[in-house]
Amino acid sequence: MAVNPHNSPYFKPNNFKSNDIKLYHRWAAIKKFLISNHHVVEMKGQLVVDSKFWIAKHSSKMRMISQLDWVHYTPKTLAAAMDNNTVDVYYEQQLSDSRSDPNLWKRPDEESELKSHYAARAGRASLI
Repeated sequence: MAVNPHNSPYFKPNNFKSNDIKLYHRWAAIKKFLISNHHVVEMKGQLVVDSKFWIAKHSSKMRMISQLDWVHYTPKTLAAAMDNNTVDVYYEQQLSDSRSDPNLWKRPDEESELKSHYAARAGRASLI
């Protein structure tokens, strides 16, 4: 009986640009629900999708590039938000999810300073 190499957990198609198998599996879980095409790049051990948000390597967390807080995602709901171009709204909803990391800063002034810096860099300074 022949073994199918495509059934291996280490199988990765040639068109995936990263050599990291964990990142591939994170993206593959989302991609199977996607209808539209998206640009994905590996950077600092994480995936950057459409230059808008990060996907973590070791957990099912994501965050917008201009934000500090990581939120929990499910591949199906994130794919739906990506197809509808509403990832920022999805991110805001997931901030209140119980599976997302709590926002516990030891120095609230540092949090405020960093959030202001990221907002100004992303062109959202008027929203703060």
